[in-house]
Amino acid sequence: MRRSTGSRWVAWVMVSAAAAVLCVVSLGGQSDEGRYDQVVASISKKGLRELGAYATLAKLLAEGPRLTGSPQADAAVAAMAVHMRALGFENVRLEPTTVGHWIRGEGEEGQIVSPLAGTIPVKVRAIGNSIATPSQGITAGVVEVRTFQELETLGDKARGRIVFFNGAMDPTLIDAFQAYGGAARQRSGGAVAAAKAGGVAAVVRSLTLGIDDDPHTGTMSYDEGTPKIPAVTISTAAAERLSEVLRRDPEAKFRFRTSSRTLAPVTSHNVMGEIRGVKKPEEVILLGGHIDSWDLSPGAHDDGAGCAQSIEALRLIKDLGLKPKRTIRAVLFMDEENGGSGGRD
Repeated sequence: MRRSTGSRWVAWVMVSAAAAVLCVVSLGGQSDEGRYDQVVASISKKGLRELGAYATLAKLLAEGPRLTGSPQADAAVAAMAVHMRALGFENVRLEPTTVGHWIRGEGEEGQIVSPLAGTIPVKVRAIGNSIATPSQGITAGVVEVRTFQELETLGDKARGRIVFFNGAMDPTLIDAFQAYGGAARQRSGGAVAAAKAGGVAAVVRSLTLGIDDDPHTGTMSYDEGTPKIPAVTISTAAAERLSEVLRRDPEAKFRFRTSSRTLAPVTSHNVMGEIRGVKKPEEVILLGGHIDSWDLSPGAHDDGAGCAQSIEALRLIKDLGLKPKRTIRAVLFMDEENGGSGGRD
C-alpha cells in the first residue's frame, strides 16, 4: 500500500484508537470535553507522525498469501504473536480453532471453443471449496444467465451444459459493497443451482466493477443431496468475450480444467493481545481483523489492513501511557475467507 493513497486508512487507525479509549480512560479531573480533545490530539499526532501500522502490515504481508491450512497462515500467526509481544502487549496468546483445508492445485486452464470465433484462451480460477474437474477437463455447451430466476425458467435447457452466471455488479449503486452483495450469490451458490438444473459445471463472472482480465476467487459451498460439480470464475473481460461469442454462436463450447481438492480440517489459531483495564479488566473492548487471505494474494486490504489497524490502535494507546478502565483486546481471527470458523468457535 502506498502512503500517498493510505490517508483514509490511517484516519481509521486514529478513529479506532480514539474510540477504544475516549469513554474509558482516566485522565485526572478534566471535563469530558477536555479529555476527548486531549486523547484525540495525542493519538492523532503520534499515529500520523510514526505510521506504525505500515510496519505491522509489512510484517504480515511478508508471509505471503495466507489461506487457511497453509504453511503461510501458520507462519503469519507466529509472526504476529511475536510482533505483539515485542510491542509490549499483555496476555499475548494463540486460541486454537479448527479450519477447513482446501488446496487450489496447479494447471488451471480454460478455453472458449467456437467454429465461428476459434479457440480463445481464458484464465479460470477455481472457487474456494470447489471440487476438481476430471483430469481431462470438462468440455460442454454453455447456457448464459444473469440471475437464479432466469436459470429456473430454462427448464431442461441447462441439462448437460455449463451454466455461465454473467450477473454483473450494479455500477449505479453508490455503496459498492451493496453491489458486491447483490452479485455474490452466483459465486457462493452457483454450483448448487447449476447442478439442480442438470448442469455439469458453473462458470461465474468475477465480482468487480472494473473490466479487466484478472479473475477473482471467493468461497462457495455444496448442499447435501445435490451433485457436486466444479465451479470457476473468469474475469469480467472474459465474461464479456464469452457472452459475445455465445450471441454470435449459441452452440459454442467452453472447456476448463482444475485440480483443486479438499483435505481434512486442521487446527489453526486466532492471535490475541491486550492492554488490561485498570478498573474493570473483566469488561473487554474488542478490535479485530482476519489474518487469513486467499491463496492468490497476500491480502493487503482484505484484511491485512484490518489486522494492522487493530494492532496499531493498541500500540498508540500503550505508548502514550493511557490507562483504560476496561481491557482493550486486539484479535486477529483466522478463517474469514473460506468458512468463518475463527470468529465462531
